[in-house]
Amino acid sequence: MSRYIIIMLAVCLACLGISWAANDAGYINLPSSFMAIPPIFFLVTSAIIHYFLMRSTQGRPQQFVNVFIALLSLKMFMHLIILVAVAFSFPQYAVHFIIVYALYYLAFTAAETGTLLKAFYKKK
Repeated sequence: MSRYIIIMLAVCLACLGISWAANDAGYINLPSSFMAIPPIFFLVTSAIIHYFLMRSTQGRPQQFVNVFIALLSLKMFMHLIILVAVAFSFPQYAVHFIIVYALYYLAFTAAETGTLLKAFYKKK
């Protein structure tokens, strides 16, 4: 679990650095809280999801599949709610926030999938 946290922390810092550089270069126009809070939120939710996924592997294989589908569906629904809430609350930042948030989502999902695959191939 600690290796997973280190990898996800590196992804979080990379996302923060890239978004800050893009904001300074003028490619996006977002307040700093709109760039800093989502990666931290992704880090926390990814760690919680990873913990429950790893716990579910200790039972029957079907249990892992059920937990995996349930958690990823809940995660996607939760992120969609956040996107819609921010888009309607702050329409002046909506387009830039949605683009940055989608890139964060892709980065964290790729890292999460990579670590899960590595963990399962290591077990065999």
